[in-house]
Amino acid sequence: LIVAFDIMLAGCVVPMFAAVYWKGCNPVAACIAMVAGSLTRLILEFALPKDGLLVLVGTYAKTFGPGAYFGIDLNTGAMLPEACPQYLLEDWTGVDSLVSPCVSLLFLLAFQKIPVPDHYLFKKTPPPWEVEGAGAEPTKEIDLTKAPEPPL
Repeated sequence: LIVAFDIMLAGCVVPMFAAVYWKGCNPVAACIAMVAGSLTRLILEFALPKDGLLVLVGTYAKTFGPGAYFGIDLNTGAMLPEACPQYLLEDWTGVDSLVSPCVSLLFLLAFQKIPVPDHYLFKKTPPPWEVEGAGAEPTKEIDLTKAPEPPL
């Protein structure tokens, strides 16, 4: 569930901020940027190497633990090379969450000049005060000094 939230947040944070704070943000470019950023995060989740140190019982427990209990040469006190197989640690956790907003920003800027289609999902909604009959007109004043009439 945390990974699913991170995929959406990493892929969509840049277009969401652009939609709120950038008046000229193209909605089609924002949608393309959301898809590209989320797909980038999803692909990098499985493509980048992780050594399992952040997992309770991961690769660390399987490969580094046995060397503490056996495999010592009694004559020299040195570890035997076959007793404790070790490899270089390589964990890219977090890089995928940092790359995805950058990809999303690149796609947002690259597709900014695409024409907006005439579809109801991409139409700009006017503010309520510009729409007639939307309830944004001033209401009549209520006299709070009079007691309300009881219902019949």
